Amino acid sequence: MAADDFRIIASNTRLSDNLKRVYPADLDNVYMPGFDLLNSIPKKIVAEGDSIRKGVKLSAIGGFSAGTIGESSDYKRAQTNYNLKNFFQKILLDYNTVKRSDSSVEAFQNFMKEAISDARLDVLANQNRMLFGNADSLLGTISAVSTVGSVHTCTISDYNRTKLIKGSIVEVVTGTTERDVTFKITQIDHENSKAELTAISGAYTPVVNDVIYIQNGYHATTVNDWVGLKKALSATSGTLYGVTVQDGWGSYNLSAASARISMSLLRQCFYEHKAKEHTNVDVVVMGPLQMRLLEDQLEAQLTDTVLDLQGVSSKAGRPVRGLKIGGEVIPILVDDAMPNNEVWFLNRSKMALERQSEGEFIPGTEGMLHYQGINSGRHEYAMLWAQRSELFIDPRHQARLHTLATS
Repeated sequence: MAADDFRIIASNTRLSDNLKRVYPADLDNVYMPGFDLLNSIPKKIVAEGDSIRKGVKLSAIGGFSAGTIGESSDYKRAQTNYNLKNFFQKILLDYNTVKRSDSSVEAFQNFMKEAISDARLDVLANQNRMLFGNADSLLGTISAVSTVGSVHTCTISDYNRTKLIKGSIVEVVTGTTERDVTFKITQIDHENSKAELTAISGAYTPVVNDVIYIQNGYHATTVNDWVGLKKALSATSGTLYGVTVQDGWGSYNLSAASARISMSLLRQCFYEHKAKEHTNVDVVVMGPLQMRLLEDQLEAQLTDTVLDLQGVSSKAGRPVRGLKIGGEVIPILVDDAMPNNEVWFLNRSKMALERQSEGEFIPGTEGMLHYQGINSGRHEYAMLWAQRSELFIDPRHQARLHTLATS
């Protein structure tokens, strides 16, 4: 942090380069283990504006007779349309931390390094939830609840440990009724599929069949999450980015019919997808359960390779297991967010995390620090970081092997 950073913040006369460029880049580009797929998808800066329009090829190669060359039916591009999603992060600072920067720039600098690191972890966790998700902001459905005061211990029927993160702010919806209450996930019991929700604003007691959503995630008509791989790979009807899902705009899906994972099934999915779409994949993604079954059966047919991380500035690589198919070694990525009975073959060059910028800190009436008032006897300030982004996935270059045995 530059020596005048705090004085600039306090006086609100101008913004330092750190607040304009360094901190947003730190939130956007620094690699953290555990989010390898997210960090390996290319990032693109798009033009300013709320919407993105992109032409994508939908038809096969045209004919070669003299009467058909140049006809519009030979080579078509359809225009996709999608809106960038707002993404926010708040970094809280207490008065003593802010005050120390008057005499010690290093103290404030060290605090900001730690705060940025923590915020980066939260940002990645939320984005990773959206990456693997279904664009619905859904965290889980309550099947049982025990309430003591403002604390509600909820059993989740469709439990997914990667969606539920301690400290997340969530809301509860009954049917289509949004409750004017926010909760914080204060405890998680992974072994028993339970989450402890503590009301922090308003009052409501969750009941069985209520649904938990990420804060501001539920809306009857508006999608507030990225499209997500689960949605893009499993869609067989409807629309993706405004284009009707059909041959040429849909991923390849192969049912394993409850069979155990095998090289035969993996090869079938790989080659049938390749023959149909004339495309290659560059990573295989599966959950820990399917990876364990794969190693139990096919350890000798696996090798070691490196997964490139195209989405971070370091251009680093991560050692992973590799699958030998078709004269190639394809990196295998293991992620807890994957469905237990599926394997995905992905082409990351046909994906992009498209953004307006690397994000920015939002100035307010108190300069870059928003005064939050007194909390537990302490004055608090906050720095608000925002980014507008969307994950674009060309589905026909991706394949999904599903309904695998889980034992």
